[in-house]
Amino acid sequence: RESIHERFEREAREYTEQNCPRSMGDGITMIDSMVYVQNMPNGEWAIHYSVFLDEEQKEELMSKKDELERLNLKFVQNSPIFIKQKEAGIDFAFIYHDALTKKKFLECRYTKKDYE
Repeated sequence: RESIHERFEREAREYTEQNCPRSMGDGITMIDSMVYVQNMPNGEWAIHYSVFLDEEQKEELMSKKDELERLNLKFVQNSPIFIKQKEAGIDFAFIYHDALTKKKFLECRYTKKDYE
């Protein structure tokens, strides 16, 4: 029998295989993958969405950063696939990378306090 963390890890992997890349509905962002990881150093568990954007997309996204953060939170709050994860108090992070350099340029993180 799998543990809750094994289940969340499996579900994230299956989601990536079945749904990625996926549009976030903002006209810019495409989710490339979703993983369930234990964050270091605090040891909290989180769902990470990885997003890779070209220079033009980065500029557009950064010009709408506040709207993006609001849309991400709404996505977490309203997504039926995260009911068990939210009950467990899992963090959610949207991590944006430069498509060319692969370097992270933005992270939007939401805790239980944010999405409840």
